[in-house]
Amino acid sequence: MGIFTKAKRSLLGIFFVLFFINSCATVPELRVEYRVPTQSEAFKGKEIVLIFEDIRENREILGPGAKEEFQGFTGNFTLSIAYGKDKGFRIGSYDLQALFMEIFKKRFESLGISVVPENETAREKVVIALKEFSLDLDKRKWIAKMDYEARLFKDDRMVKKQMMNGQTDHVKILGRTQAHKVIGEIFTELINKMDIVNLFQEA
Repeated sequence: MGIFTKAKRSLLGIFFVLFFINSCATVPELRVEYRVPTQSEAFKGKEIVLIFEDIRENREILGPGAKEEFQGFTGNFTLSIAYGKDKGFRIGSYDLQALFMEIFKKRFESLGISVVPENETAREKVVIALKEFSLDLDKRKWIAKMDYEARLFKDDRMVKKQMMNGQTDHVKILGRTQAHKVIGEIFTELINKMDIVNLFQEA
C-alpha cells in the first residue's frame, strides 16, 4: 500500500510539473494557411515590382483578448500554402512584411505574373498599402480584420487602385485552433478577392 501511494504521489508530481511547464510555455508564432486560387496563364510574360507599405495607425497585431492567449508572441508567422483542395504545406517563418510580400507574390504568380526586384526594368509597380491587420478574442469569439489598398503605378505614376477590407470570425472551441483558422481565412478571402484583371485593364 505504501509503495502504491508513493508511486501515485510521484505520478501526480510529474503531472503538475508538466502542467506548469505547459502553462508557462510561450506561443512564438501564428499559423497562416493561404489557399491559392485557380491558376491560369492570363498574364503570362508580365513582370511587376511588388512593394509593401505598412501605414497602419495601430501597429499592434494582437488585441487584448488575443494577447492573453498568445503570450510571448514574437510577431512572426508560420506560412503554409495550399492549392485547390490539397492539404497545405509549410514554406517558412515570416515577419509581417515578408508574410504579405510572399502571399501577394503567390497571388500574382497564380495568373502568370512574375514579381521581379525593384531595380529591374519592369514598368509597372504594385504597392500594397496595409491600413489595418489585427486578431482579437472577444467574448469567446476570434476576430480577424484586414484593410489594404492595392495601388498600380506605371512609369512611377499611380494609374489605378483597389481597396479591400473585411473580417472573419470563429467561436473559440478549444485551444487556439480557431485563431489560426480565422487568420488564414482573412488572408485567403481578401487577397483572392483582389480583381487583378481589372487592376491591369486599360492601365
